[in-house]
Amino acid sequence: METLNSCKVPYKLVLIIDDSSIDNFVNQKMIELNRFSEEVIAFTRANKALEYLIGLGKNNLQASEIPSFIFLDLNMPIMDGHEFIKQFKTLPDEITEKCKIIVLTSSVNPFDPIIVNDHKHILTFLSKPLLKNNFDLIDLLINDRTPRHVGISAKAV
Repeated sequence: METLNSCKVPYKLVLIIDDSSIDNFVNQKMIELNRFSEEVIAFTRANKALEYLIGLGKNNLQASEIPSFIFLDLNMPIMDGHEFIKQFKTLPDEITEKCKIIVLTSSVNPFDPIIVNDHKHILTFLSKPLLKNNFDLIDLLINDRTPRHVGISAKAV
């Protein structure tokens, strides 16, 4: 199987939303090492990431300004991942149709994968931290070669 390390054209922009700056650092390094994205923007507050996306919607959008993916933690203070997803659905279609959310969490709540998989904007549910095979799984999901919502950690793949 071809891996993303051999990708000639990575995604232009991805966001990471996690209240842990250490997790953001580790996940950003994994994204960079696997050449998954040209640019990574990390937020430690979901409400700040939402403000960023709302700002995009108010400007004359260029496709390259819209993130291809958002790696989203669920358990955060102020605005958690569930509330972020609700607010995300209210953004302009030009953002929500281009940008897919990947839940990246350490949550052990067995209902979280079921709840988030009910949203059409969620690509998959992964356990922290990002691993090399997570990028292979994302590639499979994006290229429609496996079910849309696997509901498992990619660690088990």
